Amino acid sequence: MKRNNQTGFTLVELLIVIGIIAVLVSILLPALNKARQQASTLRCLSTLRQFQLYNQMYSMENRNQYFPILEQSPGYVFTAPTTSKVWSQEPVVRKFMQIIPMNMAWDSEAQREYICNEATYCLQAGGYNNGRYKIALSYGMNYTDWADPADLSLWYAATPNQPAISYKASRIRKPSEKIAWADAMGPWTRKASSNLYTGEATGDGTRIAYRHQGGVNIAFFDGHAERLMRKEVDQNMLTTARANALWYAYK
Repeated sequence: MKRNNQTGFTLVELLIVIGIIAVLVSILLPALNKARQQASTLRCLSTLRQFQLYNQMYSMENRNQYFPILEQSPGYVFTAPTTSKVWSQEPVVRKFMQIIPMNMAWDSEAQREYICNEATYCLQAGGYNNGRYKIALSYGMNYTDWADPADLSLWYAATPNQPAISYKASRIRKPSEKIAWADAMGPWTRKASSNLYTGEATGDGTRIAYRHQGGVNIAFFDGHAERLMRKEVDQNMLTTARANALWYAYK
């Protein structure tokens, strides 16, 4: 009598194969996730470098002044109404940075490629039907010198007869060490808010965002960008001298 050849897997063999696959997946998933996070960090760093390059180009055409952090009134550069606007709303900045739409946008909307992949609050809560997102929930400009002035004359000297609050390139001390742009939960960020981030849950503040594996991507005034860990940025984890050296552009 002929014996039937068995061509299928037994239950035991099937369970062994499933077990091997599960082990391989558990090994590969962390590596794949890490690779995704690294790719996201590199993309974000590239975006921030591009922002500061635009900032530098703008200063060359506008009397050594960087982008306005906050417009206060019309002047030699601006022709917009007197209502105050942050950099991400200002049409002069938007046109220079090629942010769409390039006209004044109160909601600071921008194209997807200008938004950090890890800015989940921005991507989930700040989206529009046109495929754009609120860039002010992704990146912010450092305005520590104006919000927390160690020397009050910096504030008052900047405002009379000047259309907007902005940094003067020639006054930046050690530009390779000073924060210009960073991951943030609002259009501005500053030293006093460097310890407030608790996650991607709220926006429209001045909190710097440690959204890249516990670190934050930063573009410095000299044009380079890098990821720093929270312990290197948070004022609560630094000496006062070190925090000031990082956050105050003019000190």
